[in-house]
Amino acid sequence: MTKRYKPDYAKGEILVCYLDNIDTDLGFARTFGKTLGYELADIYEYGDDVFIYKTLSGKENAACKAFISHNKFVDWAEKRDIKIEKRWKSLEQGVEMLTSLNDDAELPDMEYAEKLDKIIAYLKNLQ
Repeated sequence: MTKRYKPDYAKGEILVCYLDNIDTDLGFARTFGKTLGYELADIYEYGDDVFIYKTLSGKENAACKAFISHNKFVDWAEKRDIKIEKRWKSLEQGVEMLTSLNDDAELPDMEYAEKLDKIIAYLKNLQ
């Protein structure tokens, strides 16, 4: 039996992505959400033209349907998965740590190994 990824959905939040041909800025996103009865919470950092909206807890699917019904503006809407966001954030940190070794490539062997050991320890703890 194959184990599948299990998302950890944020309660009371959804993501909405607007179509590329829409001039989407904060003002548009705020106003559009408000016309549907939803408050804009923030800009989503892991995508273009993606915004986070507040919903009533337990009403996330209904909120997604409300946005998706406006397919002249909305590309997709889905519940916000905070588990994958945490994974992306920790992977970004790992990549930054590895990239920082570029500047340290000429360190003495022991110092270089210590830095590498810290990165390895960090990567081993990612889950």
